[in-house]
Amino acid sequence: MGQIGFVVSGDECDRKWRNLKIRYLAVLEKQMSGEKSAHRIDYFEKIHAFLNNDPVTLAYLEQRSIQQKCKILADQKAENEEELPDLDDAGILDWSDRAVQLLLDLLLEFRDWFTDQDNDWDDTTIWETISEQMKLEGHQPSSEQCCRKWASLTMEYQHHKTEAEATGSVPLWPYYTRVRHVLAQVGRPTVSKVNTSVTLDSGSKKSFKRGMKRTRSDTKTRTIHICKREIQDIDNTTEEQTEVATAYPELGLSREQEVSGRTTTTGTAKDALQSGDIREICQRLENIEENMAICRRLDHLEAQLDAAAEHRRAQQQTNTLLSQVLTELSALRRTLSTRPAHKVQDPTDLSSGITIVVPQSQQL
Repeated sequence: MGQIGFVVSGDECDRKWRNLKIRYLAVLEKQMSGEKSAHRIDYFEKIHAFLNNDPVTLAYLEQRSIQQKCKILADQKAENEEELPDLDDAGILDWSDRAVQLLLDLLLEFRDWFTDQDNDWDDTTIWETISEQMKLEGHQPSSEQCCRKWASLTMEYQHHKTEAEATGSVPLWPYYTRVRHVLAQVGRPTVSKVNTSVTLDSGSKKSFKRGMKRTRSDTKTRTIHICKREIQDIDNTTEEQTEVATAYPELGLSREQEVSGRTTTTGTAKDALQSGDIREICQRLENIEENMAICRRLDHLEAQLDAAAEHRRAQQQTNTLLSQVLTELSALRRTLSTRPAHKVQDPTDLSSGITIVVPQSQQL
């Protein structure tokens, strides 16, 4: 593609092809199930001609058909029950850090499924797709577990955000910045379909109510409303104040304050927050996070500089000692070179050191 003039990387090509294939399989599955109003994606005919006889595609469609039949039987059984039991997000699946990061990555990858007003995908199909993608990476969450985990992350984010606005402290939750970014791209989840008891990291519990005996048409209407919702500003003042008053009654917001979307000053620090103050506090928190990251980087660089300076001092001391040793060796060499040379007697020479005395009479 680079020779043609398209500047794309291999990862981008792989991500685009995987996204197109997932959409193609979803449309093809709806058509095979008899839905005539299935949304047609771009390049559907070309992709269908390419993957029509693919063994992997045929096996996937057969597996999905079996899963759909099982799902219909499970729905029929659930409709006969008067009340569905609560599901505990924390007790079913132990979400590792890698699984949470992968879930957030997939939400960003399929964000147009949540925000596109022209598509007709229901939230069940979206979460099943995300669940299948996570299973390909070695994780085993179901579609409901993925949906509940995303709702749990958003509630935990809102909890830490409200706490930071009230106390002025920096949120220490490790997913705070990442979830805030995903919320800005995807929007807040609507979780009225699932009754979920979520345990936050801080220890508090929040629950969502599940509807009772809902028909298929009612479910379809709700799911289309979820998928076609527009992205809302995550820092919208009225929405945040309503959610804070509902989820955290200990803040003391009255019903009239919820409806009007305004707060009144009663002399306390919590009631003194105005609409402009909330945005200012959020901006200050972002600046504090950036400053803290810069400070950590500077501290790391200072530690490296200190280590380098210590290393240089050690080298200088070593060089000084070596110079002293060389000086002593040179002085010793000069001392040895100035001494007179002494003739060494050969121990094998027997005549060495013997004086022969010849009588005077024999000298003649």
